[in-house]
Amino acid sequence: FAVAWISTVGRTRGRARVDADGALQGTYNTYRSTTGYRRVITGRAFAAAGTHTFRVEVVGSGRNPRVDLDAFVVLR
Repeated sequence: FAVAWISTVGRTRGRARVDADGALQGTYNTYRSTTGYRRVITGRAFAAAGTHTFRVEVVGSGRNPRVDLDAFVVLR
């Protein structure tokens, strides 16, 4: 069982923290010099199927407070 965060990246995008089941996975920057669509930002595999929490929290970055959440992809 796995989940991935799909997002747009570009010059107007910023940073987000990602938690999985309450544990910080990291802070990811979606700023890029060119725009890209449907990019996998990060993902997490879980040992067992069941109820899990995958949270994306916008922390921005100065002039670029925007973070998109286009989709979650779930693999079973």
